[in-house]
Amino acid sequence: MALAGFLLRFSRLQWLTRTPGAVALKTKPTPTRSGSSADPPAPGPHQKKQATKEPEKHFICRLGDEGDLEGITELFKSHEYGPKDVEWLRWKYFRNPDGKANIFLAEDQNGKIIALRAHMPRLFTSEKTGVFLARQSVDLFVAKASRGSGVYSAVWRLCRTGNYPIVSFPNKIAKQLTWNMPGDVRIYIPIDEWWYPLAIGGMFRSRVLKPVAPAANAVSRLYSRLWLGRKTHGLHMKPVRSFERSYSLDHSFLQGVRSAEYLNWRFIDNPVRRYSVYEFFNHENTSLGYCVYYIDKTAAQVYDLVISSHTRACLRLLSDHFRERQISHLIFKSIGFRMRKYGFIRIGSPGFMDTLNTPSGTWLVTIGDKD
Repeated sequence: MALAGFLLRFSRLQWLTRTPGAVALKTKPTPTRSGSSADPPAPGPHQKKQATKEPEKHFICRLGDEGDLEGITELFKSHEYGPKDVEWLRWKYFRNPDGKANIFLAEDQNGKIIALRAHMPRLFTSEKTGVFLARQSVDLFVAKASRGSGVYSAVWRLCRTGNYPIVSFPNKIAKQLTWNMPGDVRIYIPIDEWWYPLAIGGMFRSRVLKPVAPAANAVSRLYSRLWLGRKTHGLHMKPVRSFERSYSLDHSFLQGVRSAEYLNWRFIDNPVRRYSVYEFFNHENTSLGYCVYYIDKTAAQVYDLVISSHTRACLRLLSDHFRERQISHLIFKSIGFRMRKYGFIRIGSPGFMDTLNTPSGTWLVTIGDKD
């Protein structure tokens, strides 16, 4: 019976191999004790050795340039992410006065861009280090259909071929991706979110709370006077149409270089967002610093703030400026700024800045230092 069964199976196999159009049956390889697939039997003396095919690549990684801007824009448009205009990307990647961006791409077999990472140039300085170039990691993105394919790791390996200082402001997903990257020793610095009341009655819009709005606004004005004092005679603010000079913070801290060229590029000529920029002056018309902000409903989001002297008086002037515009509160996200002594309330940390291969030191950073 055993012999009959063997002959029956052998005859069926012969019929399959001789029949035109027969389908080869796939079987799973038998695992060895070490967990790998068993080695195939060695070819006989008259049998030709078959060539082993490497797994087919579904993408290639390379450096990008201005000729790739349309492809990057299409990637962003198809996923509702980032700048969706070629000229916006050109401004961002290639018009920065600190230098041109390093762009790292992956494209599929049809030449379509499926993954991207860019390193934006940013000059930093401190009394100890002098001016040095770091690059901010931005626009880490993989097309939805290519996620989980290994393309992110491939782009990351291409990025790491340049051994230069890197800073970034990762969101939760990006932080999870970069947390355990081999060879990276990153330092994560929490961002402080500061809140300051201006006319908090504007936040009371419900029918129940609206009657107490005037009293809440009066409390806000009293709060400003207690923390920031009276108005200083001769101190005033003017809108900035174009920066004519450079600015700096305390030189003992690591900070972004605020050249007039950079400030104009980042805030005045920005095609993506229109900022309000005001400069502080004393009674002799000497500049004391500036403030860059963006109005979001009834809140003023401060993006950059530099005050060289009379800080309390300038903040009092700024609070009155916002209150006249019926702004309910001010938000200032930063690293290293000691705002509590001016009445600001720290309400949490919205994220981190991470650094890689940067000089050691204490940072002074605003959201204006990121893309």
